[in-house]
Amino acid sequence: MSRLATAERLRSPRPVDETAIKIERVVVVSDDVWPTGGAGGVARQNVLYAAQAGPKVTVLVGDSASSAGLPAEVEIAPVFGGALNEAAGLTAAIGGVFNAGVRNRVARWIAENDTPQTIYHLHNWHKSLSPSVFHALRRVERRLVMTAHDYFLVCPNGAFHNFRTGQPCDLAPLSGKCFAENCDKRRYLHKAWRVARHGVRAGLFQLASMNGLVLVPHEDVTPHLVRGGVRPERIKVLRNAVTPWTSHRVVAERQSGVLFVGRLEADKGVHLVAEAAQRCGLQLTVVGEGPLAAPLAAAYPGHRFLGRRTRAEIGEIAAQTRLLVVAPLWRETFGLVTFEGLLSGIPTMLSRSALVADELRRFDAAELFSGGDIEDLTAKLSYLNNDVGRLIELSVNGFNLRERVAPGQETWGCKLGGVYRKVLSDAQSYERCGP
Repeated sequence: MSRLATAERLRSPRPVDETAIKIERVVVVSDDVWPTGGAGGVARQNVLYAAQAGPKVTVLVGDSASSAGLPAEVEIAPVFGGALNEAAGLTAAIGGVFNAGVRNRVARWIAENDTPQTIYHLHNWHKSLSPSVFHALRRVERRLVMTAHDYFLVCPNGAFHNFRTGQPCDLAPLSGKCFAENCDKRRYLHKAWRVARHGVRAGLFQLASMNGLVLVPHEDVTPHLVRGGVRPERIKVLRNAVTPWTSHRVVAERQSGVLFVGRLEADKGVHLVAEAAQRCGLQLTVVGEGPLAAPLAAAYPGHRFLGRRTRAEIGEIAAQTRLLVVAPLWRETFGLVTFEGLLSGIPTMLSRSALVADELRRFDAAELFSGGDIEDLTAKLSYLNNDVGRLIELSVNGFNLRERVAPGQETWGCKLGGVYRKVLSDAQSYERCGP
């Protein structure tokens, strides 16, 4: 061996045995940890897995009410008093761009409690925590894991979608064309505010050079994050854990009615589902909350609007459902509801906008329709409702995909633990190189 090679070998730290890595504490940082699904639901799963696995667990949460029902041994550390949309206009605008209180409280917790064996896992941050949370987390960047439930990490409107034209957006985030484009679902002034917030995040936390790890719930999310500046080597795919609503196959062909579960906003397409169901003479059951709840209930008195429901209650509703419709207008990254429904054996109609649409088409596990197209949705809904053979085929195909398209809780937890140990191993190897 040459002298140069020998010197290089001596300078290089010995690799850390990942299996021997001890995770002392997991700190989950999130706007909320609601148990009803979506990003908050995944964040709660994160907390429950970590608590069961053994490490200490702390939740730095924006909405402390959402932490109700977590195990007593989990430390709850509220870092903000509520959602931005509950604050007054100017207060919300300023706090949404940079909330100094959040930054100070998170930074103080880290200064007082951090250890080299502590992992930080950031979920959603744009509803209450604001980009200020990134400023506080820079100190522990090498032990930071972030889950991209949507595209807010790189895209100002969080969807890479032009809500004015109804078309996907392929512009470079924060480019001149991006800034000029009126793509927001509200108005251009709100888009400008989102751009300002995104600019602050970019200034506080450079994605192109950061050493944190970004988890994505589907392979097709990766190119969009790379377009926004995240290095491919800092991205890892970990599909969300899915627990079907029912343990048995729903005998959908013997049931009636259509089900929608999710946030009641226009980007979810709930208004289109309500109209298509009425045109087909079918009753729609809607589970979820949002600004469209009251106007839709008034416009469609024949449908059922049940508000938020527990998982057990959704399971009971699902067992009496003939069809599930998931209708996002944008490139939804995963869609827990899609998998919870079809893995229960409920024949599922899915918008082609969803990233998982092509995959489920290959498995013949969902009937696809053009997102935002009321005529196509109505025609497909009528066809599927009346074709019993096709209903049974989709029901069986979907139910048989369990564990093939998404991990169960145990598998997901095992994989997440492996991610944590790898992150700590890399951080320790780096630190052993010296200051």
